[in-house]
Amino acid sequence: MTKRTFTYIAASLFASAALTQTAAAQTADLTRSVWIPYWKEAAGIAEIEPHLEELDSISPFVFEVDAKGAIVDRGGLRADPWKGLLEKAEAEGVKVYPTVSWFDGQAIHDTLRTKSKRTKHINKLMSAVISKNRSADGIEIDYEGKLAETNPHFSKFLAELNSKLDRKKKDLICTIEARTPLADRYSVVTPELAASVAYANDYAAISKACDEVRIMAYDQGRAVVSLNRQNAGSGYYAPIADVAWVRKVMASTTPQIAPSKLVMGIPTYGRVYRIEPSGSYSQISSITYPKAMELAQQQGAQVTRGVSGELGFTYTGLTSGLHGSATPTGTVNRYYVTFSDAVAAGSAVSLAKQLGLSGVALFKADGETDPATWDKFF
Repeated sequence: MTKRTFTYIAASLFASAALTQTAAAQTADLTRSVWIPYWKEAAGIAEIEPHLEELDSISPFVFEVDAKGAIVDRGGLRADPWKGLLEKAEAEGVKVYPTVSWFDGQAIHDTLRTKSKRTKHINKLMSAVISKNRSADGIEIDYEGKLAETNPHFSKFLAELNSKLDRKKKDLICTIEARTPLADRYSVVTPELAASVAYANDYAAISKACDEVRIMAYDQGRAVVSLNRQNAGSGYYAPIADVAWVRKVMASTTPQIAPSKLVMGIPTYGRVYRIEPSGSYSQISSITYPKAMELAQQQGAQVTRGVSGELGFTYTGLTSGLHGSATPTGTVNRYYVTFSDAVAAGSAVSLAKQLGLSGVALFKADGETDPATWDKFF
């Protein structure tokens, strides 16, 4: 065999292996999870029950840390309708990971920065979520708005909490914000800018401490300068989750968080914006799929699929037409609505398969998801 022939065969084998790996990633099965919010618990539970046996896990979005540091069960997890759902989940072998959310960055920092306070907080979590809820297979931590200086303390907290959970043979699920590459967030990235950026989440430490990491791949809005510019001539653009953006997020995440632990969060909602005379976007409301379709009908607006892959429409009026939304009156305003549907969700699931991720999770099941989403989700 000549050297040239050997080189050719080796290259062919390498290419074949690469194609096999790519094909495997594209057809890899995903875990399926869903968040159910306590403020729409009855409707959310009714929505997922027909699909329960197809799910791998559910996360009752019920626990919050209050201003005094107490772990509060907003949904009454040990009472119906949750009790009935959790009994069915156990019978079907569906894991239950109650979510604990906290949105006060300074309070999070003050609690996690010392060993003694972290230990006290961990003990509260174990008592409120694990000891008092037999059906819980672990804890999902969703601490948002953290300060950059909380970074090392949050990492220690997760490692220490996971150690406690391991002893109970329970899992730690960590839900964190999406991170957009700097080149897509800013028009120009100087060395000074790059050096000044600090993150609240240490991805490598989180990957090590957590059994599963869920990326909230939504709420993109106008934060991605590169895509804003690229789509400037395609109409209004402020999506919940353009697949092009999600791909960028995951590409910057997988080097530090193992794809085998990574779960893509997929939105089921939308946003309403007022377009200001300056051309800027003012977010005035969240909106669900049926409410968006109803609003479009009321306003006589045509719903179309935009470059982001989401549905959207525009309309004009003195107010947005949405109950409780604070919008200026006296002048005619232009409004832009963008929202997710089954097709958008299906595109996200396909991307997760292509990238070889561990799973996908819907945020949220509240009885107002596009009904066709479930067929695209599984």
